[in-house]
Amino acid sequence: EDMGYVETEDGVAFYEAESNCWLMTGVPEPVEWVEVYNPTGIRLNEFVFNGNGVSNGSPYFYMLDWNQEPEFTEENRSHIFALLEQRDELANSFRFLASADTFSQLVHDLYETNLPLAITYLPYLSWSNYSSLYGWDEMFSALTALWEYTDTRELEWGQYHDIMSNRTERDFDGAASELYGSIIWNLYQKNPATFVSVLDSVFLTDGERANMLYWSRSALIEYQERYDLLDASDQEIHDILTAGVPSDN
Repeated sequence: EDMGYVETEDGVAFYEAESNCWLMTGVPEPVEWVEVYNPTGIRLNEFVFNGNGVSNGSPYFYMLDWNQEPEFTEENRSHIFALLEQRDELANSFRFLASADTFSQLVHDLYETNLPLAITYLPYLSWSNYSSLYGWDEMFSALTALWEYTDTRELEWGQYHDIMSNRTERDFDGAASELYGSIIWNLYQKNPATFVSVLDSVFLTDGERANMLYWSRSALIEYQERYDLLDASDQEIHDILTAGVPSDN
């Protein structure tokens, strides 16, 4: 009864009601990032991406992080101590039941009315699952909306990250593949420095980074007719992208 909570876009934050001091948050984080930068968090469980409740190798875990040094006052001290004693028990009781269908539905329900919010779910979206639920035409419509957004808007760093960490399949149908490649090209052309900053950041997993280099290679071949890059290495593609970042001088 002393605890309140606030639902966020992709998790939940708990706080001590009397002091309004946050206690813990449950959020998804990349596995590779967690292992290096968040060793003290409690790993809850992997996302479940198929129908039988078994993970298929998602690069994300739900993590429980708590405030290591909550703000104590004479009035709230006993309440916070009581809550802190229950942290391990609370951690073991949390269950996040998001599935591939959950994120497909969120994107499907939001992309026409609130695309910026839909974009926040792209790191957890499987386009093959989306297509199986809503059909190829509906998937193409969602991709078209994303293309128009990246073509006409100035995106923030976080939006670059959410789009670039999208788990895409490389066996898209030809038209969908071309459209997705143009989305990545929009991002790079709009702001090469931001694109490379996200590409090199710790907030992209190695798999996500390789995925972006794959689509960047496709875009360079398609839009710059760089057919010499068909067999280029990821490092060569990375060097070309980096060379396109404007100098500060």
